This record gives sequence, C-alpha cells and structure tokens, in this order.
Amino acid sequence: MKESGLAVQPARDTSVQRGASADLLERMHNLYDRIACRAYEIFDGNGRLAGRDLADWFQAEKEFLHPLHIEVSESP
Repeated sequence: MKESGLAVQPARDTSVQRGASADLLERMHNLYDRIACRAYEIFDGNGRLAGRDLADWFQAEKEFLHPLHIEVSESP
C-alpha cells in the first residue's frame, strides 16, 4: 500500500452509552441558558432597543459557539 502522507485512523466506536444522552441534554440546556443570559446582557447594554433580539442572540451565540472547519474527502 502506498503511503499518501495523510493521517488515517479507524473510526471510533460512537455508540451511545446509557446515561450519555441525559448528560448531553443537560449540557445543551446549560449552553442554551448561558447564551440566553448573554443575549440579555447584550440587549441591556444596548439600551434595551426593541427589534434587535435576533441580532443580540446571534452575537451571544458567536461568543460561545465557534465553527469547526473540516475537509472531508473520499478514498478508494
């Protein structure tokens, strides 16, 4: 087999264990609450201007969530 210089590893076992889904839901609720609190702080800091709720929410999300850039390719 010819080496192509790519780091290749087998896929990990991604089966969900008991209790893992409850932990994931709890983490999601926690993140949602933190984003909501931060969005309110932004709203309050901007003088409580009506009509900017979505922009404030997106700003808060941007502070907590960062995009993950990946490249997916297929090999024979």
